[in-house]
Formats: sequence, structure tokens, C-alpha cells
Amino acid sequence: MNTCHICGNQEVVDLLDLGMQPISNRFLDSPSAEEYSHPIVVGQCSACGLVQISRPVPAEELKPLYDWITYREPEGHLDTLADTISKLPGINRDAAIGGISFKDDPLLERMQKLGFKNTWRLDPETDLGISDRRSGVETIQSHLTQETAASIAQTRGKADIVIARHILEHAYNTLDFAAALRELATPEGYIILEVPDCERSLAKCDYTTIWEEHIIYFTPETFRNSFSFSGLSLIHFDSFPYPFENSLVGIGQCQKSVTPTFPSDSILENEKSRLTDFAQGLSEQRQKLKTFFSEYRQNQGKIALMGAGHLCCAFITFLELDGYFEFVADDNPNKQGLFMPSSRLPIYNSAALLENDIKLCLLSLSPDSETKVLQNNQAFLEKGGTFASIFPASKLALKN
Repeated sequence: MNTCHICGNQEVVDLLDLGMQPISNRFLDSPSAEEYSHPIVVGQCSACGLVQISRPVPAEELKPLYDWITYREPEGHLDTLADTISKLPGINRDAAIGGISFKDDPLLERMQKLGFKNTWRLDPETDLGISDRRSGVETIQSHLTQETAASIAQTRGKADIVIARHILEHAYNTLDFAAALRELATPEGYIILEVPDCERSLAKCDYTTIWEEHIIYFTPETFRNSFSFSGLSLIHFDSFPYPFENSLVGIGQCQKSVTPTFPSDSILENEKSRLTDFAQGLSEQRQKLKTFFSEYRQNQGKIALMGAGHLCCAFITFLELDGYFEFVADDNPNKQGLFMPSSRLPIYNSAALLENDIKLCLLSLSPDSETKVLQNNQAFLEKGGTFASIFPASKLALKN
């Protein structure tokens, strides 16, 4: 057993061993290129129910090889969130607001539009000594310690509000990272945390939710409880709905002492049952998909994927499906000509769907992107091609 990243109990039970896996942002420049791999094992804390990776990939290995790799976070709820923050007790337009990473920029911009002019965001090089432009939140979380936070606070001053969107789930030492955030805040300051909600993906056995860059997989219950272990009193909680994965937002206030919060026995049992079903369902899902794709190729024609990202990589490698696809289509010119990690499938532009007489194209895209792809590929549809999504929550979900 391992130590829980949140509650500290040495009761994390390994439930799903995905074996040696590639780094999904490391596209290969040839099908014979060597690549790094790391064992991915998903466990769950028996005390607090938190789903987590106990032995993460070293942060240095997660740094992208290319400086054009970007990740987008949902923004549709940020106007509402900014309004909520502006009305927090004791907060006025003179309040100092600090952000941790580039992911906080959209919310900081909204706060500025509401009249909050005293805002700042950490500069990776100046504040954290990170000079490599390829570095992302995987490097920021490793450099933001209590010591560096104390130095930053001396330079910038402590913030009344600290924003940390979509980085907590990347933190290797969660409690130390939370302590660094508190170090940046005033004694009774607020810390805004936003994370993806994995409850639906786990319940629907969507194995693409596991990503080597995410150490922790929050549900609403485990996220709410995490505040008490982080030395924060949870004063506001929201779950903002999105088609595939909701955004969980909690506003915590720094406290000298907070009593740890554990789930009730019945809630803990629900958390455990969900992950047990998720872990046990992998073998069956692998076999169903292999049978479906094998029969489809034999009876109807060739299959490809669209969207050369980490979700596509997870779908192929976790479910052991690399032998069923011709290629991965992606209209990002930076990716074309490269090869997917592990499966080594070539990456072409979407015109290859017609050129290679593809009959079924599986989408690993957001709902908005799904709609655009259908609009932009009418010729493929008119020729009898079919689009389907790899995500169980999608309206275009593959029926297998």
C-alpha cells in the first residue's frame, strides 16, 4: 500500500494496473524511434476514497518535446465564477489577486474587467527559475514550494485571493503544494481551486480519463473533503456542467486549524464501488472493442481516428487497440508527419480519410470540435463514411 496524496493515510490500494505506458505528448519523428515508458497504476485511498496514481511519472519526463503543445480548459463558467469571487466577504476592488499559471489568465482578465486592478500572475522564469519555454504545469507544480512561495510573497506581497485552476490534480505532493498556495495568501485570504470532475468518466468506464499528467482524480465528494486536509475552510463549492467532464470549483479560506473531513461510511462505499467497477470493467471493454473493430474491418472497411492528443493515445494504448487503425487524422500542421506514442500510428491531415477510403472515423475531440469536424467533412459523409466518438458521454458515442 502507498500513502494517500491528500489525507496522508497509508491505505492506498492499487486496483488498476495499466502496465508500461508512453508519455502521450511525446510524438515520435519516426516509427522506429525509441521512447520512454512508465508503469501506470491507479489506486484508491481506503480512508478518504481519493482515486490517485501512487507512483507518478517523474515531472521532468512529462515536459513536452515541442513548444507548440497546448491544453485548453473550459471557460464558459468563468463569468459566473468571477462574479462570485467579487462578492466574497471582506473583498473590495483594492484586493490583491494572484494567479499561479497561464491557466489562470482568463479568470484574472475577468476580474480586471470587474474593476480589480491589483492582479498578478507568477512568471515561470522570474518567480520560479523555469527558463525552458516547453515547461508547463508539470514543472510549475514541482518548483512552487513553501520556500519559493515565501520568497515570491516578499517580492509581490501576499494576495487576498490566490487562483489555481487545473493544477492541483497535477501536484505530486498535494499537501506541500497547498501549503505553498497558503504561503502566497494573506492570513485569512481565499484560495480558488478548480479541478476536473472525474465521477462521470469513472462511472461510465471511460478509460481515457486516466492521464499520466494527472496524479489525482477528484469526484465532488473527495474534492470537497480535500480542503480540510489542505488547511482551508471550504466556504463555497460549485459544479459547473459540461458535456464530457464537469468543472469543480471550491473557494477555501486560510485557517490556522481545520478539522479533517472524511466521508461517511455509505459515501465511502459508493466511491469504492465506482472505482472497483471501473477497474474490473477494463478487460471486458477491451474484448468488446477488439471484437467490434475486427468484424468491422472484415465486413465494412478501414478505420481511422481523429484528434492526435492524449485522449486518443489513452484509448489506443489502455485498450490495446493499435492493430485496428490505419492512422490518426489531425489538422494541426505541427503534428502531421509525426507518429503517435506507443502505437506508432502515422498522423495525417483529415483529407487522408477520403484518400485512404476510410469507412469509420473515431473522434477523440471535444463536443464543439465534433460539430466542426462533421461540418468540415461533408464529402467523407456523402461518400458513406461514418463518424463516431470514443467517449461514452458523447452524442456520437460508438455503439459496439
